[in-house]
Amino acid sequence: MPIPREGRIIAIDWGEVRLGLALSDERQVIASPLGALVRRPGKRFPMPAFLSHLAAAQPAGIIV
Repeated sequence: MPIPREGRIIAIDWGEVRLGLALSDERQVIASPLGALVRRPGKRFPMPAFLSHLAAAQPAGIIV
């Protein structure tokens, strides 16, 4: 499914230890850091924290 041309986009930089998050502006011109989630060995993905970021930002799309 294509990303909409307008609306905020969350970008995820998927690393082995951390997942960096960035959020674009409404016109998708500038992205600003949103934070990072830490992945701990042997533990589950930090889904509640990720969903909290999604709920707050209400993005039009996600790019990994």
